[in-house]
Amino acid sequence: MYDDAWNLVDREKIFDGHELEGLKNVVRINLLTAAAALIRKARDNDCDSLQNSESASRILRKCTQLYEGEVDVYDHSNQIEDEYGALIIEILAEPKVFRWLEQPTAISGMKIEDGSRYFLKDEGRIRNIFTDSYRLTNDDIVHVRKPTVSFKSYKFRIKQLRVEIHDMGGQSRSW
Repeated sequence: MYDDAWNLVDREKIFDGHELEGLKNVVRINLLTAAAALIRKARDNDCDSLQNSESASRILRKCTQLYEGEVDVYDHSNQIEDEYGALIIEILAEPKVFRWLEQPTAISGMKIEDGSRYFLKDEGRIRNIFTDSYRLTNDDIVHVRKPTVSFKSYKFRIKQLRVEIHDMGGQSRSW
């Protein structure tokens, strides 16, 4: 990354510890959201093992709290506890659910972000993300998906090419 004058910024100075913890919680929220979508899909398809699963019910309850709360889902007050990592891993152990992750086209009508897939396909990454002491790697940071709600500008280089991206919050149906 580069600053406004195109001076290289040391990567350790891009995010402070507080920001990295916030990004880790964003990943946790995204994984919980993806797991809830998979659970709903499994229940709609009469996946017996998830119909009465306590883990599935806990994940769905937590997602409901997040998305029906008074604050933005990514607000720092919405902390996802470590225990949810094991619950997500349990859900992914269901063969049908795991197949859906492996074959994205098999999940008609449901979207799981590519960044979430990066974590969901690797049990070790899930365990890491749900461990308090874990620090995000550069690869992890690249896969974090948090919707932009303001204007952000990013500068970086690819060999000799200067790249500047302006990200504006909100979504548009067409550009």
